Amino acid sequence: MARNTRTFSDVDFNFTANPIALDRKVGTGTITYSTTSTTVTGTGTSFTSNLLVDSNIYFGTTYVGKVKTIASNTSLTLYKAPSASGTNRAFNFGNPADIVRKFDEEAIKASIKNLVLTQNYERPFHSEIGSQIRGLLFEPATPMLGTLMERAIRDTILAFEPRVDLNEVNVQVLADSNDVQARIVFTIINTTRPVTVDLILTRTR
Repeated sequence: MARNTRTFSDVDFNFTANPIALDRKVGTGTITYSTTSTTVTGTGTSFTSNLLVDSNIYFGTTYVGKVKTIASNTSLTLYKAPSASGTNRAFNFGNPADIVRKFDEEAIKASIKNLVLTQNYERPFHSEIGSQIRGLLFEPATPMLGTLMERAIRDTILAFEPRVDLNEVNVQVLADSNDVQARIVFTIINTTRPVTVDLILTRTR
């Protein structure tokens, strides 16, 4: 099995937790809206068939607002007035049902790697996120070190990655090569196929 070899010099510590893709659709007709009102008036629009409560409305890439109520095909209200006014503007929209969270395998594997390799206090305002792995790499290569690392990895994943059921964590400390091999096996929630993440960490000589 090909192993993912990474050292601290090439690890990307940026998180991509819970990523969201929004599929926007082009609206029928045009809309008029104002910064002084939450009402949106349509011309040739089909609000009742196109939109839903909590749909997001845009003019190009500019956010107009979120739908609170739909009175008719040509009239709706937003939760709050738009930040800019527009008259007879073409629009596009995204419905709540079109919001898709990225729960795919590769995204979750990347999240787990980042969690394990991020040290506590490394993320501003979220000092609790991360693990003790990097600190443990400085400890002597005793038989207890592997157990401590396994516990640190397990605790971190259980605390910060709710999309998985953790099946196995195995750490081997290779004193001769100064490397640590970590294997993490998990199952994505609502699936049955085990997924494996292999990491090789280089200890400071």
